[in-house]
Amino acid sequence: MPLTLVTGPANSGKARHVLDEVRARLAEGPVLVVPNPGDVARYRRELAGGGAVFGAQVVAFDRLASEIGERAGYPARVVDGVQRRRLVEVAVQRARPRALAQAAATPGFPLAAEGLIAELERSLVTPPRFTAALRAWGEAEPARAAYAADIAGLYATYRRLLDELGLVDRELYAWGALDALRAAPASWGRSPVFFYGFDDLTPLQRDAVETLLRVPGLAVTLALTYEPGRAAFATRAATVNELAPVAQRHVALPARPDHYAPGSRAALHRLERGLFEDAPAGTPVDPAGALALLEGGSERAELELVAAEALALLRAGTAPAEIVVVHRSPAAQAELIEDVFGAYGVPLHLAIARPLARTALGRGLLGVLRAALLDGDTDDVLAWLRAPGVAEPRLADAVERDLRRRGCGRAQDALQTLRERGFGVEEVERLSAAMQDGPAGPLRALARLAGRLLAAPRRREAAVLAPAERLEAAAAVAVRGALDGLERLAAQDPALSPSPAELERTLASLEVHPPAPATGRAVEVRHPLAIRARRVRALLVCGLQEGTFPRAPLPDPFLGEEDRAAIARASGLRLLRHDDAFERERFLFYACVSRPEQRLVLSWRTGDDDGGPAIPSLFLEDVGDLFEPAALEAATRRRGLGQLTWAPEEAPTERERALAEVARGPRAPQPTIAPLRAHEVLEALRARPTISAGQLESYAGCPVKWLVEQLLRPDELEPDAEPLLRGGVAHRALEDVLAGVRERTGSARITQATLAQARELVREALERRERGAPLSTRPARRRVLRRRLEADLLAYLADLAQGKAPHEPRDFELAFGAGEDAQAAPLELEPGLAVAGRIDRIDVRPGSQEAVVVDYKGSSAPARARWAPDRRLQVGLYLLAVREALGLRPVAGLYQPLGGSRKPRGLVLSGAGVEGTTSTDVVDPETFERVLDEVRELAVQAAGALRAGRLEPRPEGCHWKGGGCAYPSVCRCEGR
Repeated sequence: MPLTLVTGPANSGKARHVLDEVRARLAEGPVLVVPNPGDVARYRRELAGGGAVFGAQVVAFDRLASEIGERAGYPARVVDGVQRRRLVEVAVQRARPRALAQAAATPGFPLAAEGLIAELERSLVTPPRFTAALRAWGEAEPARAAYAADIAGLYATYRRLLDELGLVDRELYAWGALDALRAAPASWGRSPVFFYGFDDLTPLQRDAVETLLRVPGLAVTLALTYEPGRAAFATRAATVNELAPVAQRHVALPARPDHYAPGSRAALHRLERGLFEDAPAGTPVDPAGALALLEGGSERAELELVAAEALALLRAGTAPAEIVVVHRSPAAQAELIEDVFGAYGVPLHLAIARPLARTALGRGLLGVLRAALLDGDTDDVLAWLRAPGVAEPRLADAVERDLRRRGCGRAQDALQTLRERGFGVEEVERLSAAMQDGPAGPLRALARLAGRLLAAPRRREAAVLAPAERLEAAAAVAVRGALDGLERLAAQDPALSPSPAELERTLASLEVHPPAPATGRAVEVRHPLAIRARRVRALLVCGLQEGTFPRAPLPDPFLGEEDRAAIARASGLRLLRHDDAFERERFLFYACVSRPEQRLVLSWRTGDDDGGPAIPSLFLEDVGDLFEPAALEAATRRRGLGQLTWAPEEAPTERERALAEVARGPRAPQPTIAPLRAHEVLEALRARPTISAGQLESYAGCPVKWLVEQLLRPDELEPDAEPLLRGGVAHRALEDVLAGVRERTGSARITQATLAQARELVREALERRERGAPLSTRPARRRVLRRRLEADLLAYLADLAQGKAPHEPRDFELAFGAGEDAQAAPLELEPGLAVAGRIDRIDVRPGSQEAVVVDYKGSSAPARARWAPDRRLQVGLYLLAVREALGLRPVAGLYQPLGGSRKPRGLVLSGAGVEGTTSTDVVDPETFERVLDEVRELAVQAAGALRAGRLEPRPEGCHWKGGGCAYPSVCRCEGR
């Protein structure tokens, strides 16, 4: 049972020693075991490069367990990851925890339980041993007894469920295979086993080594990165000290600098030798060329520096496969990484799993599932509709517009809209019907649907899939595999079939591994653990922030450090401790920075994209201790948070260089929107017989706003704004109330005697009008808005009842100039220019021609003095229309707020007897006429410019909320 233990620091030649041994023993069928499945192909190529094309196996640890099981005759059936997750869910349900009952009902509980179970199995802890240990803990600490019983019950129930089904999970298979080999050690044969690239061994992996050592005459070689006395290897000492006494041979390799390229050797070798040492040996060296430091002011700024560095390496002749970007949490920044590297033209392979919902196929499939089997919403139907090949994008856009305008939220509303448009929803209906086909019915239906969604964009084509389509194919494969596994469980026991909600959670958590590009075609983004056994020419380590790298230790969901210590005291069971997390992070950083042969890049950020501060990693200080500060500063590049462009001489791409030149040069004149030029449009504008007062005011306020809202009229995706909906209901309700009072009493005047009737009519009118035009698409908010509007209208009617104005409401919503309901001729501003409109209310003095124009507003009203400066034309034009089209004598034009202070503002002729107005709005006859002349002149000017198609940004009068450009992408006014 000879064990050869090979130790040494990084780059001491451990790989060369192991691979040479493998090549020397090809005739015996050696097996090389590496940490990650991704390393298998790489080491096969290395062996082949040295002539070992046949005769040797390269496997990850899971495949070693399978090989042991096959040779030892261990025939167990292994569950895959999805099946295991489902069995944990069932175990949680069957265990019926009491102390953990509330937590067990949350979606994340089974995932946490699965992690604990896997840890126990890797630690070779049996359910009886765990149950006894937690019982002892509960007896020692009675307050924790129920909690301990729940945790022990989860593990025992899961293992009992596996036994009942005759299944094992991945860890149990390895455990059982090793038991089988111990029972028949000769079954392995004489194939020597070599372990390389492992930083440490789990108890299960250590058991595999010890079991193989029991095979008579079998040679086992284990290479570990370790050097006595080094701070970086503190967490590895226990493993080496346990294995060294049983090793027949211990090869301790010394540090060697020849791993590094000649120009980088001094700096990178010093970094490997001195990192984390209290007194680094040797004199400081210049890191130029070998080490670069990048400081970004934000997440994006940091990644832009990294992408520019990768692009420079590619242009200098470094092959993409020789450049690796390392990030401690790559999934958290996956989209930003892809965006930045794509913008800089760097070919990239982000080698991390994606959630199924990040694929078009996954979104569509989950949408169908939620719409058919759960309480789905319109977004779910739209996700299915927008999946490639399902429907034309125009249909999805139209359906989304209709649903959003109507405020529909239920999936059934969306499906009915599709049916009304003649689009079949058979996919959803088939999935709903599949519930009648037994527990496996929905699983089979979803599997078939995944295949159809994958084929839909390329139906009847024999096309080679593009890179993005290969990800969709991987998603389809992952879905089919998951559903097939669940179906096999259901075939064994129908009770194991997931409910629709459980199925949705399972698929939503499913991970899709993107297919790797052709060898050597892209820069890879990897987690630090994925490069431990790999050499690269250039390594770029990103995200060196406190809390990210080193990562803050995550508390265990079930058993914290104090709990584990208490269990050990009470029972002697020593579970894995996490209190050495920082030392593990130090080793991981050491393993990273020792990988590159020629160039190492370390990057961090000083803030986030919102301007919040970020703390650089303390590991950077450890690196800084090895080099002269001035030399490190010279090797540092910085890019600030607000730095939108590069310096022209540093710009990494032609596009960035062009932007930099523009930014450096003189400020270009602000672009002005061009006038309308289309002949047909201009002819149509000139040919309009009338122009509405609302259009004239809109154009006078901001021609660009008029262009978008009155001429282009884009389809809105959202419902009308609530203030607009409120105004429409309020106008109609007041019309009904005043007309109703007149019908009952002969006069529309609101007095104390008629106020009670008016209040009754308000409630009736609001119920009728709001039913046809809801104030909001959200039911709860709709009720609140209706009560608030009712209160405002009742308060306004009370104001009218207290007044003694001589004028009485006569006309409501009076249309003039255009439309089938027009009650008066248009207002002729000048020959060939007529104005139409609709006046909210006209009050007339009985026995006289005096008229007051009232225009309802929300909660504020413009004063008369602001009409011309703010281009408020409507009430002034209505006053002119009352005089010239209706033959009345206008004495006041008021904007009447229905909320807020309800104080009317506008233009009032002195002596008119109008109550409640502001003194500055009351003017003499000459001023009254001058204001109307100003309104007429502004309207004529606006009409002429409108008909000529002239456009001018006026952001100060654009947005209805009071200032600011409503359509900056159209007028490009830059907020002026």
